[in-house]
Amino acid sequence: MARPNEPTRPWIDTQEFTRTGGRLEGHWPIARLPRLADMLVDSTGNVDWAIQGERVRRADEGYDAGLSLAFSATVRMPCVRCLEPVEVFVEEERRYRLVVSESIAEREDAEAQDHDVLVSSAHLELVDLIEDEAIMALPLAPRHDRCQPPPGADSVTGEGIEPPPDEAGAGEAAEERPNPFAVLARLKRGGTDGGGTN
Repeated sequence: MARPNEPTRPWIDTQEFTRTGGRLEGHWPIARLPRLADMLVDSTGNVDWAIQGERVRRADEGYDAGLSLAFSATVRMPCVRCLEPVEVFVEEERRYRLVVSESIAEREDAEAQDHDVLVSSAHLELVDLIEDEAIMALPLAPRHDRCQPPPGADSVTGEGIEPPPDEAGAGEAAEERPNPFAVLARLKRGGTDGGGTN
């Protein structure tokens, strides 16, 4: 039973929903998506979502039942470089074709290019579907545009971090210094790049 002021979990009968071209939309609290919330700095905010049922005519005059899901959310994740919270906007649109059994779904999902395959259900929990897709939409390495790793810690990627001045100078000096192996090779040939002899 839902608590007072607690949103009711939305669900659909996929066969009826696609037959009638149904549409639902809403906002779901991230705090009530525990698997997603575990990957974030905090559980504030909502996932905004909308789902549309449709029937697509096939060449043989039959129909394929389908769903279109769109969702978006602003979440806070730990930056992979400095570990401080970084705000991330996720937004996705997903399309699904409905089939009658799990075995068909597994077979056809591997071949599908522009959609996923779902098993039709008389009671499809939309929150579970939304949470799954939101997790997959999260970036693998969220980070600020410019930041430094915390003192004593290495950067995960090292990209975009300016080296300390002494290290930068050492790098430039190393580029200007002749390669000792190249010098040795010239000595063995008995000359220099300019063609002189010892």
